[in-house]
Amino acid sequence: MAEKETIVLIYGAFAICADWKQMASDFDQSFHVMIPDLPGHGDAAETGFTMGKAADTIHIFIQSSATGGKAIA
Repeated sequence: MAEKETIVLIYGAFAICADWKQMASDFDQSFHVMIPDLPGHGDAAETGFTMGKAADTIHIFIQSSATGGKAIA
């Protein structure tokens, strides 16, 4: 069986990854679903938020955890 392609769900301001849990369950039969906590939010609340840190977090998260180190757009 082939590995599922990865999709990454990214939330906006004043949200946390848990906000995507229901939507993730709708996709998880077909995709490897990933939802990172961005700096300044959820489990990463202690880290200050900048757009650069958010981009770095997403990049590292995809490279280290996504199927084949990439996600579909």
